[in-house]
Amino acid sequence: KGSNTPDWKTILGDEEKLDRFIADCKEIIKTCDGLDVDLEWMYNQQEWNLYNHIVSRLANEVMADYPDKILSCSLHAVSYNGFDKDLFEDVDYFTMQLYGPSTNTYTWNFYENAYNNFVQYGYPKDKLLLSYGVLATDGTNPVKDLFGANTGFNENYDPDVNTLTYDGTTKYFNGVTQTKRKQQFIIDNDVRGTMYFDMGNDLRVDDTRSLIRAQNDIIASNVDTLVTAVDMPPIPDA
Repeated sequence: KGSNTPDWKTILGDEEKLDRFIADCKEIIKTCDGLDVDLEWMYNQQEWNLYNHIVSRLANEVMADYPDKILSCSLHAVSYNGFDKDLFEDVDYFTMQLYGPSTNTYTWNFYENAYNNFVQYGYPKDKLLLSYGVLATDGTNPVKDLFGANTGFNENYDPDVNTLTYDGTTKYFNGVTQTKRKQQFIIDNDVRGTMYFDMGNDLRVDDTRSLIRAQNDIIASNVDTLVTAVDMPPIPDA
Protein backbone atom coordinates (compact mmCIF):
# COMPACT_ATOMS: atom_id res chain seq x y z
CA LYS A 1 0.00 0.00 0.00
CA GLY A 2 1.15 3.51 -0.68
CA SER A 3 -0.17 6.73 0.79
CA ASN A 4 -1.91 7.50 -2.51
CA THR A 5 -3.45 4.03 -2.91
CA PRO A 6 -7.23 3.89 -2.42
CA ASP A 7 -8.22 1.68 0.49
CA TRP A 8 -10.67 -1.21 0.32
CA LYS A 9 -13.59 0.97 1.44
CA THR A 10 -13.11 3.32 -1.50
CA ILE A 11 -12.83 0.47 -3.99
CA LEU A 12 -15.41 -2.00 -2.71
CA GLY A 13 -17.74 0.79 -1.68
CA ASP A 14 -18.33 1.30 -5.38
CA GLU A 15 -21.03 -1.24 -6.25
CA GLU A 16 -19.79 -1.61 -9.81
CA LYS A 17 -16.31 -2.51 -8.58
CA LEU A 18 -17.84 -4.81 -5.98
CA ASP A 19 -19.75 -6.58 -8.75
CA ARG A 20 -16.44 -7.19 -10.50
CA PHE A 21 -14.92 -8.44 -7.26
CA ILE A 22 -17.76 -10.92 -6.76
CA ALA A 23 -17.41 -12.10 -10.37
CA ASP A 24 -13.67 -12.67 -9.81
CA CYS A 25 -14.37 -14.61 -6.61
CA LYS A 26 -16.76 -16.88 -8.52
CA GLU A 27 -13.82 -17.87 -10.70
CA ILE A 28 -11.20 -18.04 -7.94
CA ILE A 29 -13.32 -20.32 -5.74
CA LYS A 30 -13.18 -23.03 -8.41
CA THR A 31 -9.47 -23.58 -7.83
CA CYS A 32 -9.03 -23.12 -4.07
CA ASP A 33 -10.35 -24.43 -0.74
CA GLY A 34 -12.25 -21.29 0.13
CA LEU A 35 -12.16 -17.52 0.63
CA ASP A 36 -10.99 -15.39 3.55
CA VAL A 37 -12.21 -11.84 4.05
CA ASP A 38 -9.28 -9.92 5.56
CA LEU A 39 -9.92 -6.16 5.37
CA GLU A 40 -8.20 -3.96 7.92
CA TRP A 41 -10.18 -2.58 9.84
CA MET A 42 -13.69 -1.30 10.59
CA TYR A 43 -13.95 1.53 13.10
CA ASN A 44 -17.46 2.90 12.61
CA GLN A 45 -20.91 1.70 11.60
CA GLN A 46 -20.59 2.89 8.01
CA GLU A 47 -17.48 0.75 7.54
CA TRP A 48 -19.14 -2.24 9.21
CA ASN A 49 -22.19 -1.87 6.97
CA LEU A 50 -19.94 -2.13 3.93
CA TYR A 51 -17.99 -5.05 5.36
CA ASN A 52 -21.16 -6.96 6.21
CA HIS A 53 -22.52 -6.25 2.74
CA ILE A 54 -19.39 -7.76 1.19
CA VAL A 55 -19.55 -10.87 3.39
CA SER A 56 -23.26 -11.27 2.66
CA ARG A 57 -22.73 -11.08 -1.09
CA LEU A 58 -19.87 -13.58 -0.93
CA ALA A 59 -21.98 -15.97 1.11
CA ASN A 60 -25.07 -15.71 -1.07
CA GLU A 61 -23.58 -15.28 -4.54
CA VAL A 62 -20.35 -17.28 -4.35
CA MET A 63 -20.26 -19.73 -1.45
CA ALA A 64 -23.87 -20.86 -1.87
CA ASP A 65 -22.77 -22.78 -4.96
CA TYR A 66 -19.82 -24.37 -3.10
CA PRO A 67 -21.20 -25.61 0.25
CA ASP A 68 -18.15 -27.80 0.88
CA LYS A 69 -15.71 -24.89 0.63
CA ILE A 70 -14.68 -22.49 3.39
CA LEU A 71 -15.68 -18.89 4.01
CA SER A 72 -13.68 -17.32 6.83
CA CYS A 73 -13.35 -13.78 8.17
CA SER A 74 -10.21 -12.33 9.69
CA LEU A 75 -11.00 -9.82 12.43
CA HIS A 76 -9.22 -8.40 15.47
CA ALA A 77 -9.79 -7.45 19.08
CA VAL A 78 -9.83 -3.81 17.94
CA SER A 79 -12.42 -4.54 15.25
CA TYR A 80 -14.98 -7.24 15.92
CA ASN A 81 -18.15 -5.77 17.43
CA GLY A 82 -19.93 -4.56 14.34
CA PHE A 83 -20.18 -7.88 12.55
CA ASP A 84 -23.74 -8.77 11.56
CA LYS A 85 -24.76 -11.64 13.85
CA ASP A 86 -27.21 -12.87 11.22
CA LEU A 87 -24.13 -13.79 9.15
CA PHE A 88 -22.61 -16.06 11.80
CA GLU A 89 -24.12 -19.16 10.23
CA ASP A 90 -22.69 -18.25 6.80
CA VAL A 91 -19.10 -18.08 8.03
CA ASP A 92 -17.17 -21.27 8.79
CA TYR A 93 -14.74 -19.65 11.19
CA PHE A 94 -13.18 -16.37 12.31
CA THR A 95 -9.41 -15.94 12.55
CA MET A 96 -9.04 -13.39 15.34
CA GLN A 97 -5.73 -11.57 15.06
CA LEU A 98 -4.45 -11.03 18.61
CA TYR A 99 -1.15 -9.36 17.83
CA GLY A 100 -0.07 -5.97 16.61
CA PRO A 101 2.23 -3.04 17.25
CA SER A 102 0.81 -2.38 20.72
CA THR A 103 2.79 -4.13 23.46
CA ASN A 104 -0.34 -5.25 25.31
CA THR A 105 -1.35 -7.52 22.41
CA TYR A 106 1.35 -9.96 23.53
CA THR A 107 0.17 -10.22 27.13
CA TRP A 108 -1.94 -12.97 28.65
CA ASN A 109 -4.64 -10.54 29.86
CA PHE A 110 -5.17 -9.20 26.35
CA TYR A 111 -5.60 -12.72 25.00
CA GLU A 112 -8.07 -13.81 27.66
CA ASN A 113 -10.05 -10.56 27.60
CA ALA A 114 -10.31 -10.68 23.82
CA TYR A 115 -11.80 -14.17 23.99
CA ASN A 116 -14.32 -13.10 26.63
CA ASN A 117 -15.33 -10.10 24.53
CA PHE A 118 -15.80 -12.21 21.41
CA VAL A 119 -17.99 -14.74 23.19
CA GLN A 120 -20.02 -12.06 24.98
CA TYR A 121 -20.67 -10.39 21.63
CA GLY A 122 -22.02 -13.68 20.32
CA TYR A 123 -19.30 -15.34 18.26
CA PRO A 124 -19.79 -19.12 18.49
CA LYS A 125 -16.83 -20.78 20.23
CA ASP A 126 -16.75 -23.48 17.60
CA LYS A 127 -16.09 -20.83 14.96
CA LEU A 128 -13.31 -18.94 16.76
CA LEU A 129 -9.63 -19.24 15.95
CA LEU A 130 -7.59 -17.29 18.50
CA SER A 131 -4.08 -16.35 17.44
CA TYR A 132 -0.67 -15.44 18.76
CA GLY A 133 2.21 -13.59 17.14
CA VAL A 134 5.71 -14.88 16.49
CA LEU A 135 6.98 -11.33 16.09
CA ALA A 136 8.02 -9.10 18.96
CA THR A 137 7.19 -5.41 19.39
CA ASP A 138 8.35 -2.43 21.39
CA GLY A 139 5.06 -0.64 20.80
CA THR A 140 6.20 0.94 17.55
CA ASN A 141 8.43 -1.36 15.55
CA PRO A 142 8.00 -5.10 14.92
CA VAL A 143 11.02 -7.30 15.57
CA LYS A 144 11.24 -10.19 13.14
CA ASP A 145 14.56 -11.67 14.19
CA LEU A 146 14.12 -12.06 17.93
CA PHE A 147 17.00 -14.51 18.12
CA GLY A 148 19.40 -12.51 15.99
CA ALA A 149 23.00 -11.96 16.98
CA ASN A 150 22.35 -8.50 18.43
CA THR A 151 19.72 -9.57 20.99
CA GLY A 152 21.93 -11.69 23.20
CA PHE A 153 18.94 -13.98 23.61
CA ASN A 154 20.32 -17.27 22.38
CA GLU A 155 22.21 -18.98 25.18
CA ASN A 156 20.20 -17.34 27.96
CA TYR A 157 16.69 -18.06 26.71
CA ASP A 158 14.13 -18.48 29.49
CA PRO A 159 10.84 -20.04 28.27
CA ASP A 160 8.91 -18.21 31.00
CA VAL A 161 10.04 -14.75 29.86
CA ASN A 162 7.89 -12.62 27.50
CA THR A 163 9.95 -9.41 27.41
CA LEU A 164 13.50 -8.57 26.43
CA THR A 165 15.28 -5.22 26.63
CA TYR A 166 17.91 -4.29 24.08
CA ASP A 167 18.62 -1.41 21.69
CA GLY A 168 17.10 0.92 24.27
CA THR A 169 13.56 -0.48 24.31
CA THR A 170 11.68 -3.39 25.84
CA LYS A 171 10.37 -5.90 23.34
CA TYR A 172 7.22 -7.89 24.11
CA PHE A 173 6.67 -11.32 22.61
CA ASN A 174 5.15 -14.74 23.24
CA GLY A 175 7.55 -17.03 25.04
CA VAL A 176 7.31 -20.80 24.95
CA THR A 177 5.50 -21.10 28.28
CA GLN A 178 2.92 -18.44 27.40
CA THR A 179 2.33 -20.05 24.00
CA LYS A 180 1.65 -23.37 25.70
CA ARG A 181 -0.74 -21.63 28.09
CA LYS A 182 -2.64 -20.08 25.19
CA GLN A 183 -3.01 -23.44 23.46
CA GLN A 184 -4.21 -25.05 26.68
CA PHE A 185 -6.77 -22.24 26.97
CA ILE A 186 -8.08 -23.21 23.52
CA ILE A 187 -8.49 -26.81 24.64
CA ASP A 188 -10.00 -26.01 28.03
CA ASN A 189 -12.62 -23.71 26.51
CA ASP A 190 -13.42 -26.00 23.59
CA VAL A 191 -12.58 -23.27 21.06
CA ARG A 192 -12.33 -24.14 17.35
CA GLY A 193 -8.57 -23.72 17.14
CA THR A 194 -5.50 -21.53 16.80
CA MET A 195 -3.67 -19.67 14.08
CA TYR A 196 -0.34 -17.91 14.35
CA PHE A 197 1.61 -15.22 12.54
CA ASP A 198 3.82 -16.22 11.07
CA MET A 199 5.75 -19.35 10.17
CA GLY A 200 8.42 -17.35 8.37
CA ASN A 201 9.51 -15.77 11.64
CA ASP A 202 9.38 -18.89 13.78
CA LEU A 203 12.32 -21.19 14.44
CA ARG A 204 12.75 -24.73 13.16
CA VAL A 205 10.66 -27.27 15.04
CA ASP A 206 13.82 -29.03 16.26
CA ASP A 207 14.63 -25.86 18.24
CA THR A 208 13.11 -25.87 21.74
CA ARG A 209 12.34 -22.13 21.36
CA SER A 210 10.02 -22.78 18.39
CA LEU A 211 6.50 -21.61 19.15
CA ILE A 212 4.73 -24.00 16.80
CA ARG A 213 6.63 -26.78 18.57
CA ALA A 214 5.46 -25.45 21.94
CA GLN A 215 1.88 -25.35 20.70
CA ASN A 216 2.12 -28.88 19.34
CA ASP A 217 3.52 -30.14 22.65
CA ILE A 218 0.21 -29.20 24.27
CA ILE A 219 -1.93 -30.54 21.42
CA ALA A 220 -0.05 -33.84 21.40
CA SER A 221 -0.30 -34.20 25.17
CA ASN A 222 -4.07 -34.39 24.80
CA VAL A 223 -4.02 -37.13 22.19
CA ASP A 224 -4.13 -40.75 23.30
CA THR A 225 -1.45 -43.00 21.84
CA LEU A 226 -2.92 -45.12 19.08
CA VAL A 227 -1.74 -48.73 19.13
CA THR A 228 -1.88 -50.11 15.59
CA ALA A 229 0.17 -53.29 16.04
CA VAL A 230 1.59 -55.48 18.78
CA ASP A 231 4.89 -57.27 18.13
CA MET A 232 5.63 -59.75 20.89
CA PRO A 233 6.24 -63.50 20.92
CA PRO A 234 3.53 -65.79 22.21
CA ILE A 235 3.76 -66.70 25.88
CA PRO A 236 4.17 -70.46 26.41
CA ASP A 237 1.74 -72.29 28.62
CA ALA A 238 2.94 -72.76 32.17
